[in-house]
Amino acid sequence: MKKLIAFALIGMLFLSACGHSNSNPDNANKNSSSELQESSAGRESDAEQTQTDQTAALPIVKVENRHLLRYTEDGEVLLSELEQDNITLDGIGYEKAAETVKRLFYVSDEAMERTVDDYAEMAQEQYEFVKDQGWFANYVSVTTYEIARLDTKVLSVKCLGYDYSGGAHNNSWIGGATIDLESGLELELSRLADDAAGFMDKTLEFVIAELGKRQDELYEDYESYVKENWENTDWYLDAAGIEFTFSPYAIGPYSSGSIIVCVPYEEVAEYMKPEYLDVSGEYIRMLPAECEVADREGTYRVSIEYRQTGEYMEETYLHVNGKEQKLGEHVYMTQAYLMRRANGRNFLVYTVDWASDDYETYVCELTAEGAVQTDSIWARIDGKNMNPKEMNLLFSLDILGTYSSQMRYELSEEGVFTALDNVYSIQPHQGGGGGLVTIKALPVKMDEQETTLPSGSKISVTATDNAGTAWFEGIDASGKSVAGEIHYERREDEWQLYIDGISEYEYFEMLPYAG
Repeated sequence: MKKLIAFALIGMLFLSACGHSNSNPDNANKNSSSELQESSAGRESDAEQTQTDQTAALPIVKVENRHLLRYTEDGEVLLSELEQDNITLDGIGYEKAAETVKRLFYVSDEAMERTVDDYAEMAQEQYEFVKDQGWFANYVSVTTYEIARLDTKVLSVKCLGYDYSGGAHNNSWIGGATIDLESGLELELSRLADDAAGFMDKTLEFVIAELGKRQDELYEDYESYVKENWENTDWYLDAAGIEFTFSPYAIGPYSSGSIIVCVPYEEVAEYMKPEYLDVSGEYIRMLPAECEVADREGTYRVSIEYRQTGEYMEETYLHVNGKEQKLGEHVYMTQAYLMRRANGRNFLVYTVDWASDDYETYVCELTAEGAVQTDSIWARIDGKNMNPKEMNLLFSLDILGTYSSQMRYELSEEGVFTALDNVYSIQPHQGGGGGLVTIKALPVKMDEQETTLPSGSKISVTATDNAGTAWFEGIDASGKSVAGEIHYERREDEWQLYIDGISEYEYFEMLPYAG
């Protein structure tokens, strides 16, 4: 019963955060029709609106991630893990939308603490039952968000969930939510069109046809299920069109995974309201694979293609205006975004993984002649925080272990990355456990004083300048909270760091270097 209660709790957290509120009779959207009509009635003329689109500033969307851990009393075994994103939106004129974003995508610290504690309690029971058999899998709940489309008209969010609370395998799902930034309301699917009935019929017809190509991996009654639940089907907007999502067990078995069907904008352009079909100002849009995207001005056509060339061989290609570029074999494009700047220039920003977690991000300007590279950096896009004027890039830094870190960057009007910080931030594990354990006195700087941490202290690296200083927090051997700096030296042609002239390996029980 405890398992059912906890699973229901995390399900409600995810559903409330990802816009699954269309079926709720008390949802704020019940008045969306009249409010959207009032909003539309006061719109400017087409010429005035175009000028507004070109000059209006995009809102700043930030996604904060919290990562909570719970261990057994001895701190040796991880019992439960919760990763939860919270989104905030800020900008003049977007106040109503900011309130809706908070309602949809914010989970309080107290609710997260309760959830990870409930999972830990269930996991503890499972651990006691199986620990003598030599295996145990900790319980996990993850809810993360990616910005799929952001312009002056809409914010569309792709929601991803993952849960394991015992059993043969985990559960995962994909959802979405879209907010009208002018009215501040969460959008129902039918509100994207003036002819709602025709639009709903057209999108349903297209999705059913696309699913028919995969019917061998779906349940026999998938078509009737989709038709009966069409108004409540999850969706989000990106560069290619309307992405409809079906999580495992909805229309197919677990082995089929999550299924996404894209309805291209051009398929429903005759129905969609202009403000949702396209805007002429700045925007950011996620570019999915295997879908060709063209801008309405005719400047570019772009797509990403994966070709299976053997049982374990795959090649990745980039197509721009009919020109094909092979990125390489065993090279996977992890994320790609189209960005239009205020000056009208169009850029493709994409990340490729050259090896195992060996990421490089490229920026290419899209012109009538093709793609022209303007910048590259050894990092990857953070799809959670996307805005040309402020975005996060993720780095794998070898500083007292291998850590995923982030730093804020701006993409200039010329398509060049410029760092907005000089310190890489690292998300510390919360809830005890993890981190580094000292085995000898560690030289540090705390409260502007040079001192040492005694053996048995437990700390986590929280930031670094990647040039000789790492910041930490944790507890010392007596249980007192501590925070400060560790100064290190990196020697040429060596794979280890030195602290006060001594190898880093002599200071800690273990350094979590990858590889």
